[in-house]
Amino acid sequence: MSNTCSFAECERYQLAKGLCGGHYRQQHKGQALRPLRPFYGKAEAYGRDGPCRFNDLPQVRSGEWEPCSKPRDKFGLCSGHAAQHYEKRPIAPLRRYRSSCGFPGCSKPHSCGGYCAAHYWQMRKGGPLRPLNERKGWFKSGTGYIYIHEPSHPNANKNGYVAEHTKVLAEILGRALLPSEEVHHRNGKRDDNRAENLELWRRGAQPPGARVRDLVHDAWRIILLYGSPDLYETTPSHHSPEK
Repeated sequence: MSNTCSFAECERYQLAKGLCGGHYRQQHKGQALRPLRPFYGKAEAYGRDGPCRFNDLPQVRSGEWEPCSKPRDKFGLCSGHAAQHYEKRPIAPLRRYRSSCGFPGCSKPHSCGGYCAAHYWQMRKGGPLRPLNERKGWFKSGTGYIYIHEPSHPNANKNGYVAEHTKVLAEILGRALLPSEEVHHRNGKRDDNRAENLELWRRGAQPPGARVRDLVHDAWRIILLYGSPDLYETTPSHHSPEK
């Protein structure tokens, strides 16, 4: 939408009701709209177009200050420098907000004091600033389970980690584990994730009380879902020979 006067061949800026100041006064007086006479007086010192007049200062021209790239708003200055002028403050470079941490080589977003949250905490403790430890590819939780950083895994949590026993059993089954399934360690060691030590369990398969008809339907559903029990054996079964 154009912000110039709606009168034909008038390129002045709108003031009210789609008209510039001259044509709006003609309409307000009840006169017919007509072209305005050319202005032969003193031209405006600083037009609306162009960069901020802050760039004309000697400190900017000498390279001491960085130039201002904001558009002009009032008195040939941008809105920030115009506020300094009208509040009778010295014209100075505007404050720039940091977007990243000021520590060399740290790409984390800025949090406080010119640093990210981790480097700011190092500064608060009074110690020297040092590079942050990068996230490992795995870690062992306090409960004894091992988690691997693999955000693309369908069983990964919101932080991108998947339990190693879940990952191993999912590879054996050839699919992701369902929310109603869990992995059991046969020897009770939660960090022993060998295939022969893992077996698939199902949660909530046997409720404490239910109709027999519902239990039969649930049994058929489990058979159709899992098929033969031998498919979920991670170790070869040794059957005694028939006599």
